[in-house]
Amino acid sequence: VSEVVKTNNPNYKVGDLVYGPIGWEEYSYIKSDDASVSSFMLVNKELLKDTPLSYHASFLKFGGLTSYASLIDIGKPKEGETIYISTAAGLTGQLVGQIAKIKGLRVVGSTGSDEK
Repeated sequence: VSEVVKTNNPNYKVGDLVYGPIGWEEYSYIKSDDASVSSFMLVNKELLKDTPLSYHASFLKFGGLTSYASLIDIGKPKEGETIYISTAAGLTGQLVGQIAKIKGLRVVGSTGSDEK
């Protein structure tokens, strides 16, 4: 999630929050004709009034939606069941594990290495 601090693009104004493929850096310069501009989404500031901005960049966006939809809508788990998560150290795996625990499942997770 980034804040627009200067722009010549009529689609964005100073102060807008955007979500998109931006580097992890203090400032980014993106040309209007850059293909990635079409994938930027404006963040509705009104929805963030009581939510830290960092939440929007993690579990309230793609990882959270993927985790929830995969587990609840596709998996249809029932309380007391056991779930095995093969990528439990990643964002999606961690969130699936947390949601599963909240739903009363027994969670077993694995990762790719001892360090994880």
